[in-house]
Amino acid sequence: MLKKTLCTVLCLALTAGLAVGAASAPVVPVVLVAGYSSTNLFRNAESEDRELVWKPEAETLLPRLLEESIGLIAASVREGRTSPNLLATAAGPLVREVFEPLRVDERGDSPYQVAPYPTGVAQTRYDVLKKMGGEFIPEYHCMEAIAARVGANNLYLCTLDWRRGQADCAAVLDGYLDAVRSVTGSPTVNLIGISFGGQVIGTYLTLYEDADIGNVVLNCPALDGTSIAGQLLAGEPLDIQYGELLNFSMELDRDESKKDLLFLADTVGLSVLDETIREIVRVYLFDIFVNFGSVWDFVGADQYEAYKARFLSDAKYGLLKAKSDVYHHRVQGKFGEVFAGLEEKGVDVFIVAGYNNVLLTGGPDSDGVIDLLCATGARAPGTAPAGCGNKSHYHLSPNRAIDASTGFLPERTWYVDGLMHGQSYWDDTSTRLMMTLLLTDVIKDVHTDDNYPQFMFASNPGNIVAGAFNASKSGYITKHDTVFTVTNLSRIYDIAVQDIRCAGADLRVDVDNTVRLAPGASVAFAVHGSVPPGNEICAVTLEYLRYAEKAALLETRTLTHTFVGEEGLVPAVTRSNADTGALMDSGGSQTVKTLTPELLLAKIIAWLQRLLTLPARLFG
Repeated sequence: MLKKTLCTVLCLALTAGLAVGAASAPVVPVVLVAGYSSTNLFRNAESEDRELVWKPEAETLLPRLLEESIGLIAASVREGRTSPNLLATAAGPLVREVFEPLRVDERGDSPYQVAPYPTGVAQTRYDVLKKMGGEFIPEYHCMEAIAARVGANNLYLCTLDWRRGQADCAAVLDGYLDAVRSVTGSPTVNLIGISFGGQVIGTYLTLYEDADIGNVVLNCPALDGTSIAGQLLAGEPLDIQYGELLNFSMELDRDESKKDLLFLADTVGLSVLDETIREIVRVYLFDIFVNFGSVWDFVGADQYEAYKARFLSDAKYGLLKAKSDVYHHRVQGKFGEVFAGLEEKGVDVFIVAGYNNVLLTGGPDSDGVIDLLCATGARAPGTAPAGCGNKSHYHLSPNRAIDASTGFLPERTWYVDGLMHGQSYWDDTSTRLMMTLLLTDVIKDVHTDDNYPQFMFASNPGNIVAGAFNASKSGYITKHDTVFTVTNLSRIYDIAVQDIRCAGADLRVDVDNTVRLAPGASVAFAVHGSVPPGNEICAVTLEYLRYAEKAALLETRTLTHTFVGEEGLVPAVTRSNADTGALMDSGGSQTVKTLTPELLLAKIIAWLQRLLTLPARLFG
């Protein structure tokens, strides 16, 4: 008995000692670099009478824009004057007025004395920023998520004049990190960059080769720029995706109720606005943006020299060209080797990117704003050398459009299907992943944790519904899958699953539409099918009834999977805790479908919506 008591006391003492050690362990400070235009800019920033010039408030700008545009167009019609683009003529001067304070000269200097505020470590610690007020806090949701884990006094914001190019911004970040280390006494700092901020961090890591960094998370980074910059600089015809734009607005506001308006993008022929926007940029804004070093550093490597010769041939652009050359000649295209070198030094760099969205201005696979290629370096299968020689790994996306092994970080890049630019913090799974990568050493690569496989589906509430097979990693199906679980992602709406269709493979899923799922609830359905001899792309479409405020609405979400039948690949896409003893049966599915008044009304509404959108679909 004495021996047992002594052992207990000893264990308690050791536990207490460990707890004290853990409590006293220093917290590694985190520095965030925000996305493009996120840092607010002020006229006379360092004075007490500073004036906020950016951002313009939509509730103030849009009514004025609408009023003045309608007035000018009406007057033009009355007077019989014609214009190739009346709306551009009406809106252009007002838009220019909003952007005019952002103007810089060829050297990057502001004639209006506009600069970011606050600056410096003392004023940009998060607890200080919160006391100053919300207008000084960009990337609010991200900063809140980090502060909740490390404390507001351990989180810092490197404010940048985002009009300047990467060489200037990286130099500012270098000095800022030295100041953070000096103030905190911490030898290392963790870094997180969003969009433009990810490009700044990538440039900094390339030019300064700083090993005094712990973890680096690049969220939807513009590492290689974005093709939007080239489109706007060159004045190319635009193909704006208005449906995606409305969806993007919904996610920015974290407002699921806006989903009821998304069908309007297909109902109204908004494509007539494409030329208006193009005209406004070309005529009213180009001479402002052409001096932004950041705009030039967003240009793709294949376009830079041609555009530079076309638009910056005048000798007055010498300094602008010299600084942008630093990024394009010394940084762009080198991220793969730089990140690999940092890994050898113990610096862990991770990328989380959205994909399978159309670029908002019309273009390639992206998160809506940044091309997937620019964010990750990853290309289509067979178009670039693979960077992973491990035969037990499988790096092809479920839609087989991406070979992750060709990217900058083959083993440390996560791809989230449907995740829109900068909206990771409306997606709990993405948030948990990035916080784990940033603040711990638990996850080393995409193979570490099956909860965070290399390819995932966006799970924000605006997507309403999610589905997952029980044995395979996200986006894949194997012979071991016997259950498909549907989850209601919404935070405000009930749903009822009406049908689960699987196109491209012999796969059937049971359905019971009498089950009404409250927000956050799940239901499991049995899976049946014939396993293919090879691999087949399978589009799994979930049709569900969403009990919206006015009426129940019939909606769908399609999740593209690969049905893996090739035996050698099955272990690579199967969860580590999967029950491999159970096998999918080839029987028929069992369905329970009841036609309720809500479902009947939803079908009528869906039919009317298709009827309304017919002219736009037929005539563009």
